[in-house]
Amino acid sequence: MKINKILFTGVCSLSIMLSGLSNAAFADKNMVPAPPIEATFEEFEVWYNENFDDLREISDEYKTDKEILNEIENGKVSIAAVSYSPGDILVTDDNTTSGWTHGHAALVQNSLYTTEILKIGDDLTVDRSIKTHWTDKYSDKMAHLRPKYSSAYATKARDWLYNHAKENTIPYNLAYGVYDKTTTYCSKSAWQAWYYGANITLVSPSAGHVTPKMLYTGSNLEILSSNIGTWV
Repeated sequence: MKINKILFTGVCSLSIMLSGLSNAAFADKNMVPAPPIEATFEEFEVWYNENFDDLREISDEYKTDKEILNEIENGKVSIAAVSYSPGDILVTDDNTTSGWTHGHAALVQNSLYTTEILKIGDDLTVDRSIKTHWTDKYSDKMAHLRPKYSSAYATKARDWLYNHAKENTIPYNLAYGVYDKTTTYCSKSAWQAWYYGANITLVSPSAGHVTPKMLYTGSNLEILSSNIGTWV
């Protein structure tokens, strides 16, 4: 698992900011090894990967995402410090077929990768780079969503979809409804992660299906960032 060097600097500062403690107190109170602020990039990468889920729990305890975003707007913290978290959902309204802007969606595994499926002929796939397949590709037309539930549920959702993809061959097919687990499509896979993994219905299916737009407008999901505007 790789972490870019901009995020390296941001997460170092954010982890300390969230705890509100010195390195030693951070480790003692939260049972997470102190972040190696003066370590090499490679040493930090190892620490980050080993402690990612615990850091997510700590961030929930000390500061909400809205508070972090407010600090970004006020110039107090770099935007690189706000990380994608397990169970988050990315959507774009970019994909268009026959005049219908159907968009695309993916479930976040961690700050670097998604589990997703793109098009007919593909299978549900893990470890797809967020940078390559989302921020570089849809930088001016994507949204970062977070279901309004605890990180414990988010981890269950992430784990279910990850294991589902790793243990089975799940091809792309729009013909089957959201409760079928033998085939999938982009927004269905994200919805199923929460439904089967965390026993949570993010949005009510329409005619047996869930679209990226339905996730984007769903009341159970918070829009952490978006430059989509009105989804037509």
